[in-house]
Amino acid sequence: MISDAIEQLLAHCCTPNHVRRIERGEGGTKERAALWGALQESGFTDALVAEAMGGAGLSLSDVYPIAFVAGRHALPLPLIQTILVRGIMSETNAELPEGSITIAGDVAVTPDGTIISNYVPFGEVADWVLVDFGDRAQLLPATGAQRHIAGGCGSVNARMRWAKQPISGNELPGSNWRAYGACLISAMLAGSMARILQMTIGYANDRVQFGRPIAKLQIIQQQISVMAEQVFAARMSAQIGFSADGISPKLMAAAVAKQRTSEVVGTVSSIAHSVHGAMGFTEEYDLQLFTRRMHEWRLAYGTEVYWSKVVGRELLATGASRTLDFVRRSLAG
Repeated sequence: MISDAIEQLLAHCCTPNHVRRIERGEGGTKERAALWGALQESGFTDALVAEAMGGAGLSLSDVYPIAFVAGRHALPLPLIQTILVRGIMSETNAELPEGSITIAGDVAVTPDGTIISNYVPFGEVADWVLVDFGDRAQLLPATGAQRHIAGGCGSVNARMRWAKQPISGNELPGSNWRAYGACLISAMLAGSMARILQMTIGYANDRVQFGRPIAKLQIIQQQISVMAEQVFAARMSAQIGFSADGISPKLMAAAVAKQRTSEVVGTVSSIAHSVHGAMGFTEEYDLQLFTRRMHEWRLAYGTEVYWSKVVGRELLATGASRTLDFVRRSLAG
């Protein structure tokens, strides 16, 4: 039910043309406000908020379809990040702010109190940024920061700099917010890959060469088979990341989810563009909307190398004699 509802909503208000206009800044904040208004009115932003506070009171695993479908549509706004932060804030009875919320990927504080984050996914379009200072986390207003695009063509990521720390009551306990962000992005990556696989199969069936669809060629079939295997492996790993009973992702589950989904970005993207040929690189064709976003999300909150090290260190620290024992304890709960 959740998957169908968010799919219908985004199919109507987050088409590829909507995404292009937001990427280009066409319509300014009006275009983004209209899309965000539709998402907020639907009630999805309060999916993890406790029922006592007017939310749906769902668990993290329940909202996986929302993140997956958001990736399927290359949603250029931080919906799933907002859902998680609002849910965690509701547990602490903190005041829930209006507007979209994203999570900073890194943070540094200079001696004079300037706050710098060099890579904030969705930082260009968010209203609030959750910054983790280690001992505490705080919501900072995006409008109070100097923002510069931190990506290539159509990027909505930003480098952000606050001249001094704003006074705000929106504080949360310090936690591993990088892992939380990584978990969320993994599901969006899985959704984007699923969309790319669908587009690639459709193109291969429609494109006729030498009198027959290229999908009939063995070399194309082999490439798409490899692609499908990787896409479904990524999807399963992302679901592992969302397997917590409550609303907060578990560190090892998030690490596995982000490591596996990031690892296959290059393979999925290269096969998709190989099958599509030059058509896939053109601006008017939708494939590049998703492959560009995938490469950005691969970098967000740590690449596969970063999370491989996290998992490896944990495995060595446990002293498990067999990897399977470690997987059972760390991922099966």
